[in-house]
Amino acid sequence: MKIRPSSRHIFAIGRDLINDKNSAIIELVKNAYDADSEIVNINFSSFKENGNSKFNDMFSIEISDKGHGMPPDIIQSKWMVPSTDDKLKRRNSPKGRIMQGRKGLGRYAAAILGDKLILETVCNKKKSKIIINWNDFEKYDYLDEINFNSKEESTIEPNGTKLTITGKRNYLFDWNEKAILELIKDLEKLISPFKTKDDFQIFLKFENFYIKKYENETFEIQPDCLEEELKRA
Repeated sequence: MKIRPSSRHIFAIGRDLINDKNSAIIELVKNAYDADSEIVNINFSSFKENGNSKFNDMFSIEISDKGHGMPPDIIQSKWMVPSTDDKLKRRNSPKGRIMQGRKGLGRYAAAILGDKLILETVCNKKKSKIIINWNDFEKYDYLDEINFNSKEESTIEPNGTKLTITGKRNYLFDWNEKAILELIKDLEKLISPFKTKDDFQIFLKFENFYIKKYENETFEIQPDCLEEELKRA
């Protein structure tokens, strides 16, 4: 007999294990760091699902980086494998960064942020795209029964990865002013107060956002108060 993972396994390691929104985003940002990207952009936006809508009824979070990207074979053998131990074995990125995401779970935590995840990644002039609809995991009993739409094509785009998470408007209202401030505070912990060769920039952008304070604004995440404490010491 063999163990056959239930389709519910994805929710057990995603929604149930990493069950707060901030942690889900932090895990995805760590993946950009592990890919040796010097910058990651987090874009919150709302949009109309179709031209007949009277208001923006859809919500998206886009997390993009300028890292190495992933070729198709790595997507299949590592990104599509839950709980892969790849980063535990490698420990360091090609540029020598200590790997931050080690459990192979961050991409599945995206299930608490929206209904759909779109991966677009470019590596050495090859672009791959995969669409994951989290609702599909409710329709099947076992993981090996689910197929995902994917596409590969040649491109002149630079290496990098973009994750786009979309959902209905109710996901938007989860991000009130308090939640955003908490996210900023958590992101600050990922920025070193010291200038090093591993400098990593995080930008947080809002488009068509319902909170006027943030609407169409872009913020660069700064190190937390540790820097000031070190200056005073």
